[in-house]
Amino acid sequence: MGARYDMVPLNRVRWNIVPARFVDEASQLVMDDPEIPHLKRLYTDCYWSVFHCKPYEDASRFAKEIKKNAIKVPCSVRMFILANMVAQREHEKQIIQNTEKLREASFRVKMLTGELAVKRARVYQELCQNEFGTFSLSSLSVLAKEDMKDNMDDLMLRSEATAATWFVRYKIFNGGPASERLYESEELQLAPEWLALEQTYIDTILKPYIERKISGSEMAERHRFNAFQVHCQFKKNLTLQRMAWVSRQRIMSEAVGRVLAVFDHQPADFLYPREPETDPMRFWMRLALTIRHYHCWLYLNGQPSFFTPRRNETRARRS
Repeated sequence: MGARYDMVPLNRVRWNIVPARFVDEASQLVMDDPEIPHLKRLYTDCYWSVFHCKPYEDASRFAKEIKKNAIKVPCSVRMFILANMVAQREHEKQIIQNTEKLREASFRVKMLTGELAVKRARVYQELCQNEFGTFSLSSLSVLAKEDMKDNMDDLMLRSEATAATWFVRYKIFNGGPASERLYESEELQLAPEWLALEQTYIDTILKPYIERKISGSEMAERHRFNAFQVHCQFKKNLTLQRMAWVSRQRIMSEAVGRVLAVFDHQPADFLYPREPETDPMRFWMRLALTIRHYHCWLYLNGQPSFFTPRRNETRARRS
């Protein structure tokens, strides 16, 4: 047990991949939140997601107070509103059994302006981080048994899972560098937004492409141009780049679960240090080598493994 004291299952790994320049001031994310100017629409969307009906109030008149409280948590305004709405709904479910009374106990915009709102958001933030390693729409929806979606999260999740699955499978059976092979095989399946953040792609493909040292098919050239355009947008708009990094960070726990499922494993099958992981590709490399070593152990002990010959195959003779 002593050796496992500082280890956690893979679904509780803490991620810290957002560059330091974006997290030196925790409030910066919310201060530049692009949804603030559209608070009325945002509030309506959140209200509909949680209570399945439209609100009767305009949240924009409390924009300053809501923004200020979200900064105190800190989290995005969307997560701040959703956490408080979910907290209110769950609280009313516990103390009110009568259906008519429950309908009368509606959520009010002013509930987002006090210190209780900050406390509620922090409670759900801590619950999500302890349970899933991240405070995101997906983790909050699982915690609250809701069905909430986020386009950027979905985009990042698909790309991360696609790249990681290929990478882990390749490293289980092969040695040596894998980045170039990864993009030869999966580049067109990976979103430009994800590629524009991934340093291995920037070094292996994007820089040589910009310098005209490599070329590819018409589809590959178009895809690389799109990735280059996104990369330029991220450089010009740090708020946009920050949002993309935060989105990639908060989907990592779910991506880990998806990749493990492909190889018939669960997060609890492996343990990982408690220290935050800062490099996704390094994590995927470690996971691949761990699975490889595990199946080598199975093979040497005569148990079914990835290296067990299939029917009608013969093992190579050892000299």
